[in-house]
Amino acid sequence: MPGGSNNLTQEDKVEANLKKLELLYDHTKFHIGLCLILTSAYITLATSKIGRKDVLPVLQPALAWIAVVLFLVAGVAAGVIASSVIQSKSNGADDFLKAKIGPWDTALLPAKQWVHIEHSAFWLAVICAVLSFVFSK
Repeated sequence: MPGGSNNLTQEDKVEANLKKLELLYDHTKFHIGLCLILTSAYITLATSKIGRKDVLPVLQPALAWIAVVLFLVAGVAAGVIASSVIQSKSNGADDFLKAKIGPWDTALLPAKQWVHIEHSAFWLAVICAVLSFVFSK
């Protein structure tokens, strides 16, 4: 668009905001899949017995369990976001992120806080998973 974003019509702004909501939904679906894959791989790796005992380290149990729980929290938060997006009557991402959402049509927290919970839990889970190997026995 020549002239920059100052020349956007109201229709363009509404369309852009709806596109942001679509991108949030796609991003959240990606995170759900990522949480499932990483949690499954982590649990498989942590509990594998490959012929010899010394092939894989015995992970630090507290960090391993914390990582699994945090992956679960991230997945639940992502599920709340994704299921709420498809049921939302919002006019776009800005309205949606301000709306209170929760599981089973409850209005627990603003969607933006669910996004923060999802990302924080995910990255804390990754950190704990890595540290469970660092501090393995």
